[in-house]
Amino acid sequence: MQRFYETKYLHCVNAFGGVREMFETLTRRGGKVALATDCKGPELKHYLSLLNIDEFIEVMACGDDVEHGKPDPAL
Repeated sequence: MQRFYETKYLHCVNAFGGVREMFETLTRRGGKVALATDCKGPELKHYLSLLNIDEFIEVMACGDDVEHGKPDPAL
């Protein structure tokens, strides 16, 4: 199912407007960003490239780092 989504729909995903500006404002005001997601591989790379927020992420836990995804509390 995951492979089907990646090949058929992933290229259609768009970021919400203002996401980068929100993260920029948050960090400028002293906030820190921790990203937790069960995404991994090409899907994660695609989402991060759409958001263009890498410079604002302090720490990240992704699907490659955990055994079980959301809603598992370990993530």
